[in-house]
Amino acid sequence: MKMLVSSDAVARTAAAGSNLEAVAPNGQITDAVASGTADISHFLSAPNGDVYVVFASPVDLSNATGMFTANGCLLAQVDPATGVPACIDNTLVSINCGFPGQYTTPPIQFDSSGAIYYSGMASNGTMVLRKYSAGVITNLITNEASISQFVVTPNGSVFVSGSTTATGVSWTRLISATGGVTNLMASSSAFLAQFSDGNVYFGDSFESPTDPSKWIGNSTAEPVAPHFDTVFGGSLCSSAGTMPVGAFCSLSGAEIESAVQTSDGNEYVLTGPLSDSAAMEYYPTVRFLSTAVVSPTLEAAVGNDVALAGTNSSDQNLLTLYNPATDMETSLISPSNQIELYHLHYSAQQKQGLP
Repeated sequence: MKMLVSSDAVARTAAAGSNLEAVAPNGQITDAVASGTADISHFLSAPNGDVYVVFASPVDLSNATGMFTANGCLLAQVDPATGVPACIDNTLVSINCGFPGQYTTPPIQFDSSGAIYYSGMASNGTMVLRKYSAGVITNLITNEASISQFVVTPNGSVFVSGSTTATGVSWTRLISATGGVTNLMASSSAFLAQFSDGNVYFGDSFESPTDPSKWIGNSTAEPVAPHFDTVFGGSLCSSAGTMPVGAFCSLSGAEIESAVQTSDGNEYVLTGPLSDSAAMEYYPTVRFLSTAVVSPTLEAAVGNDVALAGTNSSDQNLLTLYNPATDMETSLISPSNQIELYHLHYSAQQKQGLP
């Protein structure tokens, strides 16, 4: 199989051709596949310009038809000059991270150098977290580990949450760029996320090596200025009024269902579990959003604004655009339409694609 890869690519619907177009730097559009066929689920572009593809199932790259094979390739690096994909790990049979219904981090991530990190299942049935750089694969966890999520920082350090299979002991750890392992917490994290201040935040203790005090705590003694107190009776929870505070206050802010970062670097989350969720700002201020979406299920960053989908106080489905600077809200899909959304995305390039 041979693909012609350039600085950008878009899918198209056509009666002939590969249904994938390559856009050259001069704007010229050509069919992206020169020969062979394969079902590709994702294209990935690394910070250093390297291009990777994830196939829908392992394929034999030596076979022009790209047919599924038990010992085939799932993740490949594509040479932009030739369009030829080269498998980077032929033992990988699936790419996955996390569990359905829980906050999860992307299963494929990059550091600033362009090294690729991926989580999945190997052909021997063990879970893997691996780094690939300059033709070298490095295992970051042992065969006895199972991970729920991980975050790669620009310098190549990796925060990982999981457990040891043999003992069932949970942990949250930091793996340095040189391979050193530091235990951060003797339990798994409800979520891991790197905020715009460069720190990695994680549910349960909200600690990081660069900011050891808790960002959100359950007693007045724990957080320090400008951190926040969520204890019942504290100003944030006691002043929430009719807000569904259970998923936030009773859990000390440790569980979220999703997190998005707006263009100004602010972090907005949906607290978990969704049965009692609320839309909140987590950074740089911790506060409830005064939104008509009282039971949010989806969110998306739209510039400095946040799109929120869910139900209102009358259990009607709606979609709104919330402006955090003014706390004003614009209706995008009225409750009278009763349209329930399952996916929410916004493309800054096309200025469209919310539902």
